[in-house]
Amino acid sequence: MVLSIMSCRSVEKLVEQGKYDEAIMLATKKLAGKKDKKTEHVMALENAFAKVTDRDLDEIAYLKLQNFYGKWDRIHSLYSRVRTRQNKIRPFLPLVSEDGYLAEFNFLSLNDKIANTANGAAEEHYNMAIERLELGRRGDKLAARESLNYLDRIDKYFPRYKDSDLLKDEAYFLAKTRILVNLVNEAPVVLPEAFCDHVKTVSVWDLNTKWKEYHIVERPEITYDLYADLQILDLIISPSLETRDRWEETSKIEDGWKFKKNKRGKLVLDNLGNKIKVTKYKTVKADIMKITREKTAGIVGNLLFRDVHAGVAQATRPIEVIADFVDVTYDYNGDKRALPTDIKKALGVPLAFPTDFDLTMEVAESLKGLLKRELYETPEIY
Repeated sequence: MVLSIMSCRSVEKLVEQGKYDEAIMLATKKLAGKKDKKTEHVMALENAFAKVTDRDLDEIAYLKLQNFYGKWDRIHSLYSRVRTRQNKIRPFLPLVSEDGYLAEFNFLSLNDKIANTANGAAEEHYNMAIERLELGRRGDKLAARESLNYLDRIDKYFPRYKDSDLLKDEAYFLAKTRILVNLVNEAPVVLPEAFCDHVKTVSVWDLNTKWKEYHIVERPEITYDLYADLQILDLIISPSLETRDRWEETSKIEDGWKFKKNKRGKLVLDNLGNKIKVTKYKTVKADIMKITREKTAGIVGNLLFRDVHAGVAQATRPIEVIADFVDVTYDYNGDKRALPTDIKKALGVPLAFPTDFDLTMEVAESLKGLLKRELYETPEIY
């Protein structure tokens, strides 16, 4: 009896707090599968259903008098909630308690209302999409994206509505920013043609996103929104530089063995009477020459983003790429055993200096990587 009173009070408490759907859920759980249904639970369910239905219908009546975007979404949601509750309670009907109390539920016919509000919501989204799409056709990419969002909302109600599929294609096309990457030589020197060709092999397709599309080769049928101009302002190549450093290294190394003698020149014996052997050492020398060859090439420039339609610069980022050739080898005269281990490993013939062209092509390869990283941060065009 105590448990029954506590459970009933908890349902009534939820009703008092205005938590009607929670009260309905708890009450139906208490009633499910019970042959003798408690009158308190039956009445609590009846009360919660009446109150929440009245609340939702009052809100629907109020919304129908208003004029703002999104009201039909809300009305459709409210009618759907009422139908869901009715369907939750319908399996219990007729609902009679163990004391013979017959609960009354005012069920509404909602199919037409839900269908009508779905049409109203879809039409509302469609009209907003058309309005934003008109701005998109004038170059407002953000408005085109908003148009696409409104069209997507229609799918909640109808998979195909009027010409929404065609409008989606158009909105998506208008919303996307198309970027053409250009290489502009403004350096006081002539860049090798191979340098320019190699930079243009940079892969940009994997930079494409939902709203951005990159091109490295201009296509005449496409209207571009943004130019990404890689401006080469200077190409600098240093002369070949070789430096030679010389020094002497000495090392104490093992040189056989001898019998140990005391200060008087007599042989020293161990505990068993054996002669004790000791290692002999000697110092060896080597003259070392360190040969360092260095050469550097680099470019400086800018990556300039230009809004094609507005004719203004969106952003400018400095670009600098350097390719260094550094070769260090060693040569020696004397005893090789005097050389430190790291120098022994670096003995050899110096590498030939790279040509200006070879070093320039290394710069081109590094420039491709830097360009791609910078393009990843392309500014948005709205």
